[in-house]
Amino acid sequence: MDFKKIAGRIAQQASNVAKQALKGNPEIQERLEQAEYLAKAALTDEPGKIDFSLEEVFRLEAQPQADAEDFYKTALADKKQYLFFGDTNHTDTTLHHFFFGEENARRLVEAGVKHVFVEYQPEYQDIFDECAAGKIDEEGFIKKMQKRSQEIYGTAEKIDNPIAKDMLESHKIMARAIRYWAENGVKTHCPDDRSSFSKKDLNALRDTYKLFYQALRFAKDKGTDKPVVTQRLMVSYIFNSTVRKDGSAKKPQNAISTEELKKMGEKANALNIMKKRMDDDKKLAKTIARLAGDEKSAILFGAGHGDRQNGLGDLLGKEKVLRVNLHSSPEMYAERGDILMRRRGADYRAPDYVHIVNRNKVYKAG
Repeated sequence: MDFKKIAGRIAQQASNVAKQALKGNPEIQERLEQAEYLAKAALTDEPGKIDFSLEEVFRLEAQPQADAEDFYKTALADKKQYLFFGDTNHTDTTLHHFFFGEENARRLVEAGVKHVFVEYQPEYQDIFDECAAGKIDEEGFIKKMQKRSQEIYGTAEKIDNPIAKDMLESHKIMARAIRYWAENGVKTHCPDDRSSFSKKDLNALRDTYKLFYQALRFAKDKGTDKPVVTQRLMVSYIFNSTVRKDGSAKKPQNAISTEELKKMGEKANALNIMKKRMDDDKKLAKTIARLAGDEKSAILFGAGHGDRQNGLGDLLGKEKVLRVNLHSSPEMYAERGDILMRRRGADYRAPDYVHIVNRNKVYKAG
């Protein structure tokens, strides 16, 4: 008799009964949904699998849509000064490959864009400028970027990064785009000033990405072809590392201990770091506005910088900004963990459009 399956069915039935009973209380129902999702994610044997909502995919498909090429011709011809591309997952290199790829690079030039703003700190600007001037090639760009990152984050520690090859390819594509844009009168800027961050904050950011890479390695070891960090993956990795003791799965080779997690939590408050990031948007908006003047510009920053009240979309002027959030696939758009993380609160601001890269389609945001 499989007691584990029986317990699972009982838990599911109890959850369904509770949902029916709590229909009149959306807040508690939402918390129940979150708990149910996290329990499923923790127990999954396929951590790289995307647990997405078909309802979200169907809702998106029902929206007005256009081929990407046709959409961007119209969008870039619009009188709005800024086209904001929202990067919805920094570990999904498909998004960078699209933005810096030949087709999009050409599209921005032909539309008369004069400035491209990317989510890099001013400490990298001289490397971008050298690349733009043709003083360094793609390999030189990569080496200098890696060295500068070590200087900023203060570590020469070698980190096992399963998507390193994809990231290197992203940097090569970026270097080609920077050079192409410069040849056509477009300046690439690094305006993401993090001077308000303490050394403790920077270390916490580094440790967070190290944890992401460990989770990606876990997914790859489990057979995922191209892992991307999702909430499902993080929950599964941490649960398998620190909690599961029933013999149903082996601990990951690079398991993180409860003590290590606790130390990470003690180093810096993640919510405090995010608040600092968002507070910096006021300064960031002023920098972008000063550098852009009245010229047409494209912006590639994390979607969170636009999807909220007093984000870049508001600070640069609603009448001046068109926002498009990038997702590599319908599944990544509707990934259940992402929806839970982006519950529409009072300060949520939906983008104007959603671009599904692997479909080459842009949808009106619902």
